[in-house]
Amino acid sequence: MLIENLPIEYNVRISVIRDGDVIDRRESHNVLTNTGRAWLARLVGASAYPNGDPTPHTAAKIKFIGLGCGGSLQTQAGFIKQQSATVTVSNLEDPVPFKPDQLGKNFYLKQVIPQATNTTFFPSDFRTKFMVEVAETEISYEGSTTAGSLVSVGTNVPISEAGLYLSTATDGGRVLPANAKSIGEMVCYDVFSPVFITPNVMVRIEWELRF
Repeated sequence: MLIENLPIEYNVRISVIRDGDVIDRRESHNVLTNTGRAWLARLVGASAYPNGDPTPHTAAKIKFIGLGCGGSLQTQAGFIKQQSATVTVSNLEDPVPFKPDQLGKNFYLKQVIPQATNTTFFPSDFRTKFMVEVAETEISYEGSTTAGSLVSVGTNVPISEAGLYLSTATDGGRVLPANAKSIGEMVCYDVFSPVFITPNVMVRIEWELRF
């Protein structure tokens, strides 16, 4: 896994990789949503201070990344694409599912890679990185349909938005399409010009939080 440090100009990088080579890339900067701001406020405090460890207001941690075909920078026809990256955003505008499980339910969130204590995940004392790698055909597959606009994207998926979600997101993101837009618990949001995901590529999302 070849990971480069992200410059200060942006904190989100989406790389499309074929046979080990990066063939397309988007680099941008997220917005911290009101959900994320409220979560951080609870995270740093405690409801009680006994002799042992303090009692936290929340035990939720960042755990998932979701992708979608919405957002104001989407250029392809048919998708819902009014949403800009603002603090009031609460979910992806047009979520795209990962391949259904054995029960036929779609996953709209992908669990991040566990963070090792090294410079890949902690590039400096004041940064922490979350990553997912989306394997071939995990999003690009026959029958893949977005949850908002119900556009059939099949094996050519123009993703244009991404969200960083807490561990408390509904059923770990395993929901039916009708409920995909109400997952909630999205702490960061980003929009970018479409990057096309096909069955012969893998996608790596790197997302840094900085303090």
